[in-house]
Amino acid sequence: MCSITAALAATSIVVSLYGMRQQQQAMKRQEDIRQQQLALEMKQRQQQAEGAALEMNQQITRRKDQARIEYKQNRTFLTTSGAEIEDSPSFGRFFASNVKAKKKDVRNIRMMGIENQLNAQYGIQQTGLSQQASRSAYKSSSKALTTQTVGNAFGTLASANIDYDNLFS
Repeated sequence: MCSITAALAATSIVVSLYGMRQQQQAMKRQEDIRQQQLALEMKQRQQQAEGAALEMNQQITRRKDQARIEYKQNRTFLTTSGAEIEDSPSFGRFFASNVKAKKKDVRNIRMMGIENQLNAQYGIQQTGLSQQASRSAYKSSSKALTTQTVGNAFGTLASANIDYDNLFS
């Protein structure tokens, strides 16, 4: 009877260890997929940051082009209308205010672009932290599963009422 009990206890332990190994492999596959997802998310956020920088530069270029066209149009219109724009303080202030408005617009576009880039960079940092947290959780879960399975194996052996002195005699 003792040998049957020992065989059942050993079988129970082997099945538990096999189940633990299967579960660990499944957890590893899930973690690998999670890491791939986070790496893709990080790459997307990096592309967002690069896109924000590109968009900012394009907007600045468009605003400068617009200001240049408006300056030429205003100058042409005022010149063809017979106005003396070279010596006129009011026209000088008018053109200076246009330049000032352009500079302010460019500064605002740059600030918004930098803000968008920073938001994307913060997203990259958060994704990196998520990767680290996921790896840590996987390792902890795997170790906890191993500890639990080994503890259960000892519990199985302890509760099996096996006469270890006469087991192999």
